[in-house]
Amino acid sequence: MENTEKILKTLEKNITDIMDIMKISKFNVQVEMLNNSDGENKVLSASINVEENPGMLIGEAGRTLFALQHILYLLLLGQKVITGQDKLRLMIDINDYNKSRIDKIHSMVMSFAKEVETNHEPVILEPMPAYERRIVHMELENNPRVSTESIGEEPRRRIVIRPKESRSGAGLI
Repeated sequence: MENTEKILKTLEKNITDIMDIMKISKFNVQVEMLNNSDGENKVLSASINVEENPGMLIGEAGRTLFALQHILYLLLLGQKVITGQDKLRLMIDINDYNKSRIDKIHSMVMSFAKEVETNHEPVILEPMPAYERRIVHMELENNPRVSTESIGEEPRRRIVIRPKESRSGAGLI
């Protein structure tokens, strides 16, 4: 991943080309390279704002958006702008759909974690795409009172939030 500027320009051009093919003329794109929270990986981010019918690009439950993201990643690989060995994730957002979805997931997860802590009963979440499950796992990984586990098969794979075993009373007389 030598040339960040080239990657950004190529991504922006690929997005513009796809918008032209789809006959979407009123849009703007902002691309940037961000450091992931782990400090090792990079996130190639593109924020697209569309004036008309953003739902066409987002699709039901974001499926079209994720397909577009995958296509753009494959284009960058095919154009040899990035390689499979680059520690790089591509995140595309349309009219802040992903941002608002992540905020909703965060609120939901915190609410369910409190419920699990209070009731000491597991909670099974609705099926989610892999990236959303990853957000849930990361959100709760440092919570000392609950744990998470993915169960099931795609496309019905879901997360169970469980209470952790209490060890605080062990060994006391």
